[in-house]
Amino acid sequence: MQGMSAAAGETPRHTALIVDDSRTGRRIVTTLLTFLGFCVVEAVNGAEALCALEGRAFDLITIDRNLDGEDGVDLVRQLRAHPSCGEEPRIMALTGHIGSEHSNAFFEAGADAYLAKPFTVRELSEIVTALGFDTVLNGVPQIDAA
Repeated sequence: MQGMSAAAGETPRHTALIVDDSRTGRRIVTTLLTFLGFCVVEAVNGAEALCALEGRAFDLITIDRNLDGEDGVDLVRQLRAHPSCGEEPRIMALTGHIGSEHSNAFFEAGADAYLAKPFTVRELSEIVTALGFDTVLNGVPQIDAA
């Protein structure tokens, strides 16, 4: 499990857990969410994600579909059933899998949002805002996430 990241000199408004087995994928989402005002913890798989929940509350959890032999949809179900998680954190699927069968699977498991890769920081910001978080885009580079 990776440590917390936050924008230098700013107090993060929210906390996020990024679950993705791709180091590059985690770093991109961490960077973008940090720009949007989140303090971020990274996990490479479901076991690390569940461990991160012990003694810590998150406002947002992002989950990839393929987690090195694990299914992100199954992890959403586990998180929603976890006593320290339940319905409280918002869960967003960030995945390269496109199509209603993938998004429907995440929503049926309890996810609140779905965003297909690649995405822009503006698209991520719009969904995060729609989930009820206040975000700031001032000075954020307009890059795409792969």
